[in-house]
Amino acid sequence: MKKIDGTFLTRLLMVFGVVLLFGGCATTDKPKTRVLWPPPPNPPKLEWVGTYSSLDQMPKTGAEKMASPFLGGQPEPVFKRPFGIASSGDGRIFVSDADIRQITVYDLNRRSVYPFKNTGAVRSAFGMAVDSGGRLYVADAVGQAVLVFGPDDAPLFSIGGPELLEHPTFVALDEARDRVYVSDARANRIAVFDMKGKHLRSFGEWGPQEGNFYSPQGMAVDRNGQLFVADMFNARVQVFDAEGKFLRKFGERGDLQSNFEMPKDIAIDSDGNLHITDARKGAMLTYNAEGRLLLFTGGGEPGHPLSLVLPAGIWVDKKDQIYVVDQIGRRFAIWQYLNAEYLKEHPIE
Repeated sequence: MKKIDGTFLTRLLMVFGVVLLFGGCATTDKPKTRVLWPPPPNPPKLEWVGTYSSLDQMPKTGAEKMASPFLGGQPEPVFKRPFGIASSGDGRIFVSDADIRQITVYDLNRRSVYPFKNTGAVRSAFGMAVDSGGRLYVADAVGQAVLVFGPDDAPLFSIGGPELLEHPTFVALDEARDRVYVSDARANRIAVFDMKGKHLRSFGEWGPQEGNFYSPQGMAVDRNGQLFVADMFNARVQVFDAEGKFLRKFGERGDLQSNFEMPKDIAIDSDGNLHITDARKGAMLTYNAEGRLLLFTGGGEPGHPLSLVLPAGIWVDKKDQIYVVDQIGRRFAIWQYLNAEYLKEHPIE
């Protein structure tokens, strides 16, 4: 692997201008040209859908597009310091904001942005997850619990409490095995609950040894029930079985593209690939399940639509759309993973 350098970042910026003609767009806000990553001659694995920081990036009607050059002024940013993100793939995207202590809903269907109805019930929203029934799980660091809301945004119940959680940071779900995983960054452990909120076990403590953590962050569960944990300050990803038994680890600290510096969050696509945000690298790193780097996405100049400066939360929905939060950019991006079904409907010519 080569070190990250100006040449690589230049290629990242150049890809925004890559033009591949095709016959149609899946969503109204996509450009008429497709932005694919990585650029030729490499086979593409991702397609850029959009980057969102204000109402200005909402899908527009033809009349709105014609009028926008004459409106003037700078769009009002929606976020101050976005952190977590989750969506069921139905057009509503939940984004937690660590500075203003609220959850914002970015609604692509209604073409609007509004506060989550019960955002006042959350004292400090960090990582989030959405289950197959549309329930939203929110890690409330100050409240020392995970709060669960129904599809209508009504509060249902809470998980944890100060006797079990010091600083819940991220949450991951394994519905097939009735599991809710909560990373506790301050206590350096993972707490495990059933989906009704009963505490089953906790595992891990501070340290560099296998099975221990130094500020565990985001997590993801694969179809086999394996739990992948971003062990941030140990600069690695650790893998556990459904009972919390350590299986393996991958990654080490370094400045190669394949190394970690501060892995922050993890999401898994339908093909089992791991998409991992690294806050210090300013990138999303895509690995296979065995820990081999497949793709490096990010870098570049702040403000560029394809750049990442301080990425945090990441989420993959049922359509294999990847949502990535950029804290310093005060925005999130959506990428489409090019799975077989998507390519069948949107072939690359």
